[in-house]
Amino acid sequence: MASDTVVKPTSASGRSDIITKTMPVSMQPRIACPDSTPPPCVRRSTTLSSKRTRPGSAATMWSPKPAINPDPPAANASVIDAANAGSWSIEASCCLLTDPSVEENGRYVLLVQLNTIRRGPTEGGGVPIVFIHGLGTSAHSWDACAEALADRYLTIAIDLPGHGDSPCPDDDPEAFTRDAALADIDDVLASVDGRAVLVGHSLGGYLALAHAATRPNAVRGVVAINTGPGFRDPDKREGWNTRSRRNAHRFGVPERVTDLNLQHDSVVMDRLGDITTSTIVLAGGDDRPEYQGSGQYLERKMPEARLVVLDGGGHSMHEDTHASEVADIIASFAVALP
Repeated sequence: MASDTVVKPTSASGRSDIITKTMPVSMQPRIACPDSTPPPCVRRSTTLSSKRTRPGSAATMWSPKPAINPDPPAANASVIDAANAGSWSIEASCCLLTDPSVEENGRYVLLVQLNTIRRGPTEGGGVPIVFIHGLGTSAHSWDACAEALADRYLTIAIDLPGHGDSPCPDDDPEAFTRDAALADIDDVLASVDGRAVLVGHSLGGYLALAHAATRPNAVRGVVAINTGPGFRDPDKREGWNTRSRRNAHRFGVPERVTDLNLQHDSVVMDRLGDITTSTIVLAGGDDRPEYQGSGQYLERKMPEARLVVLDGGGHSMHEDTHASEVADIIASFAVALP
């Protein structure tokens, strides 16, 4: 999928409202710019995952239409320069990227990317906040929280591979691994100014912890909601993996997508004591008791972790019943970060 991007004029406060809509790749996405002639097709993405490019395959190649965009790389550069200069505010949601360095046989490689939903000020806001959803949900699970924060913060909600409007390749087993997901998160983080706060729920919370464990101080803070650090015992890991595969239908995803949820090592458990990233662990009082237990464990083992239990909160409390409370905790946490 690619995105049709509609941009509203930037306000005097420096904030802009950005709307993204998905559409088939075969349709040419365009960007509407205020008070000017729309520029050529924008091919810019902030979530580039070139590691999974397959030059020559039908799924990863795009032939530009000369009548619309005779020189995609040059057109991209002009639009991006204008955006960086403040003329336009642009947003890309699972867009395409063309680059002359990856041209093959007169065609441009289409790089597999994640879909993202962005809200909030493009400049002048607080620390960027990046949301990672759980298995079987999507970036839209963060809508309530993101909308509550968007008046103060740039928020970016990710669709993990195989979820929402992100690609779901059926011929790339490496697409659905923890390490591939962490690299995708790196790409999103690289698109914002300064270090962000990672907020993850369930699988997304584990990925946020794994990111902090494997990339020290890459982010300013972590908020992990109803999640755990994995297992050190190989038998427990295998039991978890077996259940994850068996329950793929319950999550509404193909079995290959559940590989995102599999654990093949204890890297997070082994490095908890070394994680110095400020962390809030949120657990719902009405969720399964193991999540409160995991939160207590994380609070004990991580030097900068603090557990907060929300009374009456279920596993997906951030989506509805406790969305405003979760958003308030995130905002208070973000503003207090050094």
